[in-house]
Amino acid sequence: MKSYSFNNEFDPILMYHIYTETLKLRAYFRKFSFGREDEAIQRAIMHAMTHYKEESGDLVPYLKSLARTVMLDKDKKLDYVEYIEDASDILDDFSDLVIADYDSQKANSDIIKLALTHMDRFNALCKDLNFGNTCAEKYPKSFRQECLRLVKRFPHFNRECIKLYEMYGSYLEDFSEDIELNRGLWREMDELLINNRGSKRVVFLNRVTKSPVQDADLEPLQIKGKLVSESSTKRVIKIPYEQIWDTLCDMASEEGINTIRFTIGDYYVIRTLAGSWSVINPDLFNIYDLIRSEILTNLLTDTYGRIISVGSRSMFFLVDSSFKSIPDRTVRGINLKFEVFDITEDVL
Repeated sequence: MKSYSFNNEFDPILMYHIYTETLKLRAYFRKFSFGREDEAIQRAIMHAMTHYKEESGDLVPYLKSLARTVMLDKDKKLDYVEYIEDASDILDDFSDLVIADYDSQKANSDIIKLALTHMDRFNALCKDLNFGNTCAEKYPKSFRQECLRLVKRFPHFNRECIKLYEMYGSYLEDFSEDIELNRGLWREMDELLINNRGSKRVVFLNRVTKSPVQDADLEPLQIKGKLVSESSTKRVIKIPYEQIWDTLCDMASEEGINTIRFTIGDYYVIRTLAGSWSVINPDLFNIYDLIRSEILTNLLTDTYGRIISVGSRSMFFLVDSSFKSIPDRTVRGINLKFEVFDITEDVL
């Protein structure tokens, strides 16, 4: 039996796609193989598995090209494939290997997703498995159903869970525990609060054009509205947030495990400082917006003020004259210190 070396390193996902896409083209192979499509498919799959590279172009046109030429007289010398007398046995063995490896990778991916999506429950499950505790009643129904679905698909579910837990268990527990230790120090984004606390009686105009401002950090500012009424006197304050926001956004973007991001392989989740979970592999631009809204929520709470504008580097609020400062916090090891600047005189 002839041995074959595969192009570059063994890629089971690519091999699986070659195998399945070729089978989808059976009718096309039949057209050019004069009734010998099984043999043509076997030869084409083996050729593609040993020769195809991404720079060869899209896979399906590549396979169609093979379909038109792979059954040329086998006595003629072909520069891209050698005739295999026992190709069927080779292909069957190889395709079984590819599919088995693909299924193994799929099982690992699904268990990673389970661990990242249900971190606390996954930790508890793995501890139970290690101690031989098979009682599942304490877990929510949705989690039990997800585990049952994976058990039916992957016979070695328990073993794979324990293997993952042995590698990441302590990190998973620390990542979850940090939230509980700091709960109450920093609030999750409150969209209702943000929507209800916009300043209506005092707004910013561009001092030159007299039109509403687009970015209060980049334009000359002037207020429209009154700061003094019979019952109160208001001030306009500016709170830079860019440095803290950039730090948190950088953490969300970094590969690996840090205060707000947990990565395993190709998958990651984000958990903001306040504890808001993301989906698996979220759009990071949405995460950046969420982090900024979380900062805004907490500054609103601290100032008891109203939002005049959110600029690219600072947030601007209308506050009572009695307001003093923002309290310093350390949340999950990150120092959150905001400076406050009274710009009332500058915007009159």
